Amino acid sequence: FLMVELLPMLLPPLWAAYEIECGLRVCFVKRRAMGNISAGLESEQKYIKYILDNTFPPQILSMLLSSQQPYVSGMGSILVADLKGSCKLGREMTSSLLVHVLNRLFTLFDELCKKHQVDESKTIGDACIACAGIFSLSADHASTVCMLACAMQHVMQQVGVEYDIPKEHELKIRIGVHT
Repeated sequence: FLMVELLPMLLPPLWAAYEIECGLRVCFVKRRAMGNISAGLESEQKYIKYILDNTFPPQILSMLLSSQQPYVSGMGSILVADLKGSCKLGREMTSSLLVHVLNRLFTLFDELCKKHQVDESKTIGDACIACAGIFSLSADHASTVCMLACAMQHVMQQVGVEYDIPKEHELKIRIGVHT
């Protein structure tokens, strides 16, 4: 009998506690879902940054991200370099060695571009494109790109010796310059 009389008094606080618990659970689930969404967004932002970093030269990317109009001069020189016989070389070498050789070559090409203050725009397979005087004003862009071409030829010989590549599989490069 005492329990029946106390039930109306106990029910509202119990019901309130139940409502609070339900509300807390809903908040927890929403926060967890938002955490997953924000983690997904962060992952997507990193992926987009990776794509942009590998698509545009750094100075153009910084201009685009800051909403500035990219500067492109009306003059400049472009160098296109392509490894000659890389498919044949790939058949003669192990894939591991070929990857090491190509990595070494293009790492050295990147260093040469920095040394000569030339923008390395793109590496595609066994070819690369570099430019001078297009994104920054340079009066000697043609000679700079030609000096880069000569240095690239020297690097080809250096890597051939470094990896002890036989004469019949000698590394060769085709270079074209437009100014």
